[in-house]
Amino acid sequence: MQIFKSILLLIIVCGILCSSCKKMIDVGLPKNQLVTESVFSDSVNAIGAVSGIYAEMMNVSTSLSFGNGSITAYTGLAADELFTTAFTNAAENEFQSNGISIENAPNNALWLQAYKLIYQTNACIDGLTNSKNITPSLKDQLLGECRVIRSLLYFNLVNLFGAVPYVTTINYTQNAILPRMAKEEVMARLLIEVSNAREQLSTHYPSGEKVRFNKMAATAFLAKLLLYEERWAEAEAMATAVISSAMYSLEPVLNAVFLAGSKEAILQLRPIQPNFNTAEGQIFNPTSSASVRPRYALSNGLLLSFEPGDNRRVNGNWMRSKVVTGQTFWYPHKYKLRSDANPVPSEYYIVFRLAEQYLIRSEARAMQDKLILALADLNLIRQRAGLPVINSGTSTAVLLAIEQEKRVEFFAEGGHRWFDLKRWDRANAVFGISKAPNWQSTDQLFPIPLTELNRNPYLVQNPGY
Repeated sequence: MQIFKSILLLIIVCGILCSSCKKMIDVGLPKNQLVTESVFSDSVNAIGAVSGIYAEMMNVSTSLSFGNGSITAYTGLAADELFTTAFTNAAENEFQSNGISIENAPNNALWLQAYKLIYQTNACIDGLTNSKNITPSLKDQLLGECRVIRSLLYFNLVNLFGAVPYVTTINYTQNAILPRMAKEEVMARLLIEVSNAREQLSTHYPSGEKVRFNKMAATAFLAKLLLYEERWAEAEAMATAVISSAMYSLEPVLNAVFLAGSKEAILQLRPIQPNFNTAEGQIFNPTSSASVRPRYALSNGLLLSFEPGDNRRVNGNWMRSKVVTGQTFWYPHKYKLRSDANPVPSEYYIVFRLAEQYLIRSEARAMQDKLILALADLNLIRQRAGLPVINSGTSTAVLLAIEQEKRVEFFAEGGHRWFDLKRWDRANAVFGISKAPNWQSTDQLFPIPLTELNRNPYLVQNPGY
């Protein structure tokens, strides 16, 4: 894991464009001048540097990125949501067959892109901490954003790879030999980090849109962390704080959920490339050519899991079909646009949305035997999809109903299915059937890339690879 300071400078400079849209810092620095000394010398450039992290998360110069598309696509293949129609793509086929090699290029990119973003975030934290030219209130806001972003990156990393090096500095010598930290310890640190950062963040979004962390977005993430840690009462309380804030509401029209102005969005990422919205819109929606199949298609198991009358299943809402040489392929259609002729993007990438908070609270309540309240939250999501309410059920039945609802609400979206089944200890039972005969229990973690093992002698490979 070796990332160079020159990369940081390039990323920050590009990111300034995302913050102030039309302003760029002067990059004519002396070669011996530290990047942080200039970037964090005033509030405008400091805001631009932090905004650059969000911009880099949306960077799709390689079609997919850690913050925009990769986790959805590769966990969807590894789980039971997607299959690739590009049969000659050996790397993606390895995810689908749960036989990822330690030399797999997309898997390597997941790791490298995550740590590139972590390094960028650490550099911003370092620069902000040492800056004497930024007001205390702005410094708190920007530091809070950086700490929550870094926590989000680590949350995804540990759910993909398990134990990982927990890097919090820009000291290359130290970082190069860090061993893996146990997932349990990483998660414990994330809870502390996000809880503390939440207190630094403003209630209001620091920009005109919901594209940077505020207190409620951090609260939504904290609710998720607490749920994963099985701290049910606290998860319920955090989700309730988001829901009762009155800042968000469920979009009654499904096709409005993923738009730039979505009332349901808690945190979105703004597209940064002209005439381009999201990586998932690009990779999931096929071209208009009659002979071109969708790159990824929805599995039969997922299609059959939808109840009759579920509007998420209706052609044109959250999925669409295309017939190529007599074969029908269903593909995700939450994001509608492969490209956008309008220079102002109409679809933003969803990181957190209100429906998840309702299902977090539903699960947390069910685990506390508050079954009527759990069903009330669950039924809000079901009714939005056009399904009848569930009036009663045992604790086991309600939890299975929540599992089912999460499957059909969050299909092909941010790795929900992959992460959920693992934390519920249901992966072996489900994938052992749906992914047979390839599935092995050790497939629940992706392999540590060979390049990283070669660079850092203190890294140890996951079992099964």
